[in-house]
Amino acid sequence: MGCADCEGMNEREGDRSIAMNLFRRLFGKKEARGSSKVEQDGFAELMMDALRRAGIEEFEYNDEDYSIRIAGEEGRTMYLGNLYEDFLHLEGGQAELDQFFLRNIQASFSELPETFEQARARLFPVVRERVFSEFIVLRARLGDGDKLRDGLPGRVISDYLTALLGYDSEFSIGYVSQSTLDDWGVSWTEAFDAACANLLANSGDGFREVKPGVYASPWSDNYDSSRLLVPELLTDLNVKGRPVVVIPNRDTLLVTGDGDIDGLVAMLELTANALDEARPMRARPLVWVDGSWQNYFPTVDSPVVRMIEELNLRSAGSDYAEQKELLDAIHEKEMKDVFVASYTIVQKDETGELFSYCVWSEALTDQWLPETDQVFLLTEDGKTYLIPWEDLMNHFGSSYLADEGVFPRRYRATAFPEHVRIESVAGGEFG
Repeated sequence: MGCADCEGMNEREGDRSIAMNLFRRLFGKKEARGSSKVEQDGFAELMMDALRRAGIEEFEYNDEDYSIRIAGEEGRTMYLGNLYEDFLHLEGGQAELDQFFLRNIQASFSELPETFEQARARLFPVVRERVFSEFIVLRARLGDGDKLRDGLPGRVISDYLTALLGYDSEFSIGYVSQSTLDDWGVSWTEAFDAACANLLANSGDGFREVKPGVYASPWSDNYDSSRLLVPELLTDLNVKGRPVVVIPNRDTLLVTGDGDIDGLVAMLELTANALDEARPMRARPLVWVDGSWQNYFPTVDSPVVRMIEELNLRSAGSDYAEQKELLDAIHEKEMKDVFVASYTIVQKDETGELFSYCVWSEALTDQWLPETDQVFLLTEDGKTYLIPWEDLMNHFGSSYLADEGVFPRRYRATAFPEHVRIESVAGGEFG
């Protein structure tokens, strides 16, 4: 399965992937793993070399959305983010590396079947972060004529997860768009029901207990996270209390009970390890309540409170950072002068507690603020105030902040509050 510790195995010391060795040779780095622009551009060069070897000469690298657009009538786009992460996890020889590039080039040219009946047997539900679908729409705004400007049809299954429809081809998972469903003459619900039936038929092995009271998915078939949609696979497990799940990566689904403190601690420790593997996901815990998955928040005295708060904060930080990159690129392309504020996480020295903040400045005219724990307000005369988000929205939300309709949520600051009101709400200057 996707979690090495769940198999009772440790990472082999000194083992290096061929990808890391290749990066060291090309760029002189001791470690290739990371997300620096040099490394990402280097991977793009390798992918473009592979395209040329495959006889494809007309393409364009776009570093704004980290993609390669292949010329032609279909206007195919290879988004490199996930491919780069997969590349960093390769282990083996040159043959594996060659196969990696070939497989992904072939995947970019694969076609969905012409009819629903031809596709039915290979349709599967795909669980992804909600931002996955949201960012597809943003990336489409960066590209001209992209077919996915309206996003992908799907079903929201929690505040942060969505279910999409996937077609399992020989080389990759293709996402089914609304235009494809229209061509097939079927509704999304009909196709999705067929996909869920296929998933259940391929889930015979069941979960394995990897720690006392903690269960892990065994399939490693790219659809482990999708088993969240088959609750009977989870609700029948011998856990204490209601099932609590975490999805640290696409090939790992962990389950325990909300009444099992030791199980929760063990599950979160396994989660931390599995987040380092290929195709990580935002690991926000969910609990099964009255027939649906809801965000899991333990009681304030629970020993796992700090661990879960950190997971949630870092997940939100990753979402907002990626969103900011895309919005900045869009605003630059559209020649709009908009300041997209950063979502920043800090730790209190005295308690070790983490919290998030953003900055709202009077000197800037058009600002998009993320939803954070605290907000620093900077006045033009040099004063700084700190206000909790809830208080900010209660006192200034309706008059000064407009929901921009993006996810994760951002609020457009249309004006700056009067200083006297700020001071009253904040209770004085910060510091």
